[in-house]
Amino acid sequence: MLRADVIEHGRKIDDRINEQQRALSEESERFRRQVGNIVDNAGKTIRQETVQSLDSASEGYRRAVDELNREVGKFNKIIKSWYIGIGVVLAIAAIILFVVVRYTVVDLADRREELESYEHAIETAKAFAESDAYICEGRICINAGKNVGNGYRQAKPRKK
Repeated sequence: MLRADVIEHGRKIDDRINEQQRALSEESERFRRQVGNIVDNAGKTIRQETVQSLDSASEGYRRAVDELNREVGKFNKIIKSWYIGIGVVLAIAAIILFVVVRYTVVDLADRREELESYEHAIETAKAFAESDAYICEGRICINAGKNVGNGYRQAKPRKK
């Protein structure tokens, strides 16, 4: 009997140990599921918060880039207008320079002809001054000699 009691008592202890082991195993499994759910939920929450944070940050970045593009577009228009203005000014300056050079060349040619005519006039004036001629009634009078009367007569006009 003692042996049967000891065996019975051992079996009861084994049953309790097995029952406790089963309960621990179930609780461990439940704990594992809870931890898995917590980790999954935390991962989803972190992922959602990260996506929201990145979306808001990327939206701010997108707005900043759009604003920068608008500003660059404005500067681009300003620079183009400056280039056009500079081109127009250079074209006008080139036209004015061409007109001035052309006028100067024509004026120099006219002055050269005038100077040449003055050179001939100077030679004529020198010859007139060195001769015995003078101007009477708007024409040159020359000394024709004493056998013509007073000696001075108007020169004959040129035949045209």
